[in-house]
Amino acid sequence: MEPTLRSGARIVVDTQRTNPAQPGIYVLDVEGMEVVKRLDMIPGSKPARLRISSDNPLHQAYEAPASDVRVIGGVCAVISTM
Repeated sequence: MEPTLRSGARIVVDTQRTNPAQPGIYVLDVEGMEVVKRLDMIPGSKPARLRISSDNPLHQAYEAPASDVRVIGGVCAVISTM
């Protein structure tokens, strides 16, 4: 998620915020791997699909069925070192 989240930064995660209808940065479980990504619902998709992307241009966005992604929580704060 560089440059938004720098390597070594700590994040605060609101585990009550698990509904991806609100676009933002979330901690996700995708195929058993925990990742921090930007998440958007794809409007009008049936069944519901999510666009999963990184702010790092080296990583391409991809789509996944919402049923295949477990949203652990929304990132609500970043703590970085100086």
